[in-house]
Amino acid sequence: GSAHQELQAALAGQGVAHVFEAYAKPHLDAGRLIELVPDWSPELPSWHLYYPNRRNQSAAMAAFLGHVRGFDWPALSA
Repeated sequence: GSAHQELQAALAGQGVAHVFEAYAKPHLDAGRLIELVPDWSPELPSWHLYYPNRRNQSAAMAAFLGHVRGFDWPALSA
C-alpha cells in the first residue's frame, strides 16, 4: 500500500504505519499517533535521488527534478 493508506489505517487504529516523520508529524504533534520505536528512527542527513542520465529525459522527470532541486526543504533538527 501507499504511505497515505498506511497513515490512514494507523489513524483509524487499524495498524502500524512506517512513514516519513514529516508526513506523520502533524498527527504526532496532535497526539493522534505515537512513535513506537524512536531508537530505530535515525535522522538522515539529506535526500538522495538516483535516476538515469539526462539523455532522453521525459518532461515529467525534468519537472520533478526541477521541483525537488528548487524546493525549500526544512532543516533537520539536531
